[in-house]
Amino acid sequence: MVEMKGDGMSVIHQLTTKIIEQYKDKTNHPYVQSVIYHPTLQEEKVYILTACMHAKGLNEYEIKNKLLATMLIQSALDVHDLVENDEVHQPLIAKQMAVLAGDYYSGLYYKVLADENDISFIQLLAKGTQEVNENKIRFTQKDYSNEDGFLKILENIEASIAKSVCHFVNAPQWVSLVSYFFLLLRLISEKKCWKESKKSQVVSNFRELLFPRNQTNGITKDQERFVLNQFNQMISEVQQKLEDSINQVSNMEEEVLQKMYSVIRQHKGVAISVVEEG
Repeated sequence: MVEMKGDGMSVIHQLTTKIIEQYKDKTNHPYVQSVIYHPTLQEEKVYILTACMHAKGLNEYEIKNKLLATMLIQSALDVHDLVENDEVHQPLIAKQMAVLAGDYYSGLYYKVLADENDISFIQLLAKGTQEVNENKIRFTQKDYSNEDGFLKILENIEASIAKSVCHFVNAPQWVSLVSYFFLLLRLISEKKCWKESKKSQVVSNFRELLFPRNQTNGITKDQERFVLNQFNQMISEVQQKLEDSINQVSNMEEEVLQKMYSVIRQHKGVAISVVEEG
C-alpha cells in the first residue's frame, strides 16, 4: 500500500508537487519569461520518474534534487528547440533570446548538479543529453527509412534523459515503461497540434515518410486521412507496448498503476475519436 500523509496525499504525489514547485521557483526569472516561451513541466513525467526513484528506495532529498536537475536540463533542450532556421518567421533577436534562455536553464542545471556533487549521476545525464542531441540531428536530417526507425529516433529524443535516471537507480524494468510513456505523450501532443493548427514537425515528417515530396506534387484528402489513420495506428502500438511494459514492473504501487492506466485510457479515447472523424 502507498504510505499516506496526514493531508491524504501519497508520498509520490507530495514529492511530485514539491519538485514542480522547486522548478518554478528556480526558473521564475521575470525577464526570461517576458521574452521567451517558458517551458512547463508535464506533471505525468515528473510523477512517473518520482515513482521509479521512490520504488528504489531513494530518500526525499535525493529524489527532489536529482529530478530537479533532470527537469532543468530537459527544459534547456526544449527551449533551444524554439530556434528556427527560417528568419522570415523568427527574427534574429528572437533566435538569440531563445539561445540565451536555453543557456539560462543550462546554468541552473549545472548549479544544481554542483550542489549535488554526484559524479555518476552527472555522467549519466551527460550521456542522455548527448543522445538527445544526436537523435535530434538524425530527426532533422530524416535519418530513417520506415516507421520503426522514425519511432526509435523520436523515442530517443523524448526519453534518453529519463532513461538515464532509471539506469542510475538500477531500475531496468522501468526503462521501457518510461520510454513508451514519454513517447506516447509526445505523439498525442503532436497530433493535437496538427489537428488544431496543421503545425507539427513530427506529423509533417511522418507524412513525408509515407508520401515523399519528390514523388508527389501534393497530398490528396484521402492521403491525408491515410496519414492520420497510420499515425493513430502508431499511437495504438505504442500504447500496447506501454501496457506490456507496465506488466513487467513488479510491485508497482496501486496509485501509480491507476495513474498510468488513466493516461492510457484518455489517449485511447482521443485516438478513436480521430479515426471516427475520418
